[in-house]
Amino acid sequence: MEEKRIKRRNIILIAVLLAALLAAGIAGAFLIRGRMKTEAYRTYTDRGQRYMEEMDYENAIAQFELAVEQNPDAENGYVNLYEALYAAGYLNQAESVLRQGLEITGSARLELLLARYLEEGQPEGIRDLKGEETEETGENGEQGEAVLNTSFLQRLGSYLFEDYEREYGAGSASKEGSGYVVIHSGIDAEFYYDGQKMEAGREVPRDTARADYVRLKDLGMLFRNFSGSISLEEISALIGRQPSVNYSREQNSYVMEFTYRQVRAEIACDEAGQITGEDVWNRLTLPEASESEEESLEGTVIDAVTGEGIADAEITLISGDTGEEYTTVTDEDGVYSVEAPAGVYSMQVEKEGYVQDEQEIAIGEEEGSQEIILSPELAAGEIRAVLSWGSTPKDLDLHLSSEAYPDDPVFFGDKVLEGNNGTVAELDVDETSGYGPETITIYESGGSYVVGVHNFSGTGRIGETGASVRIYLPGQSPVTITAPDADGNFWTVCTIENGQIQIINEITEEAPSGWT
Repeated sequence: MEEKRIKRRNIILIAVLLAALLAAGIAGAFLIRGRMKTEAYRTYTDRGQRYMEEMDYENAIAQFELAVEQNPDAENGYVNLYEALYAAGYLNQAESVLRQGLEITGSARLELLLARYLEEGQPEGIRDLKGEETEETGENGEQGEAVLNTSFLQRLGSYLFEDYEREYGAGSASKEGSGYVVIHSGIDAEFYYDGQKMEAGREVPRDTARADYVRLKDLGMLFRNFSGSISLEEISALIGRQPSVNYSREQNSYVMEFTYRQVRAEIACDEAGQITGEDVWNRLTLPEASESEEESLEGTVIDAVTGEGIADAEITLISGDTGEEYTTVTDEDGVYSVEAPAGVYSMQVEKEGYVQDEQEIAIGEEEGSQEIILSPELAAGEIRAVLSWGSTPKDLDLHLSSEAYPDDPVFFGDKVLEGNNGTVAELDVDETSGYGPETITIYESGGSYVVGVHNFSGTGRIGETGASVRIYLPGQSPVTITAPDADGNFWTVCTIENGQIQIINEITEEAPSGWT
């Protein structure tokens, strides 16, 4: 009996341990997923803000909509999207966003914005970002000029069946040829799936299946402010190139074709490329992940102060077209390799104890090697300048001159500047064979300094392969200054006075005063 009790107790203990491990695994998965969503929200928000600064409102709207999808509980997401829609003239949609955000978050800020909007038409604190009088609007308060709905195209390019069900409701399928057409109640469109993408024994696509193509019953979903007619010239202006127009025997009419954000659009038109009617035949062929030829991106993540590789740095690529993420970590030498389809990506690199790096890269259009330089986090009162460049010129030297010590510049020939109270600044890394980094750390931020670069090799131009200097200050995003492609061997990058950066960005033939 005693033996049986012990055995039963051991079984119970094992079951409890397994349950605990399973719970920990599930919790860990949710934490990772939550972190990825937070990073994606931040990325889309940052991109949207950059587009707003450039007054590219359509792309700003697309990015802010994606940000709201990642974090629907964040009030700032709705505020950003509202401002972008308002700036673009989509007043009805701007109001709808405030209402949606208020319903989900209960935010007092959104409630106040909505009340002011309804009372005044233009709420306090929201400026006309166009800086000009708005154009005449139609009955719905929207501008008459048609524009591509880029956020809708991004959804089509990235959504799986489960995403469509979540956003547009349950799908009902009917057989068509060798596949199935799925209709969702919340969107006036038909989604076609190859038969091999259906659940075994069921007329429903797998959750992770991508539609092969979509047919829209209303072109107003593809073109905002679509008035029922749009010309070849107008579409050319929207996509930046002229679509092809050819006769299709299948449709017994002319068909316009163009590709935008990896979605191939075919729309019935006349011989001149004029599209007339909201319900004309159309087909939007979607990118299939398995059909995308993957490119390899590799490189090294380097410590800006030591010049050595950083192990276990986390790298995330976020597709600008689909929002999909590709991740990897560096090995013990700081080397990484990741595969992803060709395209434009936001590349985020982070490691505890370092300032996060984020930059835009084009995989497939550039060489498949990307060196990333991370700066260790700065202590209060420190400033860091990091120089990087390409294969030429072979030897660029980072220089720092100080108003307090005009005869003692910091450069490869005199790497440490000592002051009355200790080290003022020092050259941490000196690179003599291209690429960088070269790094100078300032320990007394209250002084007045000039940051410069000398083309010591004397051949090639400083800006020939994208030489840039990043200035790091504690708790702030780094400031990147890229060299102009001009003749001369001396580049005055910027001045720093009491922690304030003033960009100069000038290249000269003669050395400025204070240089060695």
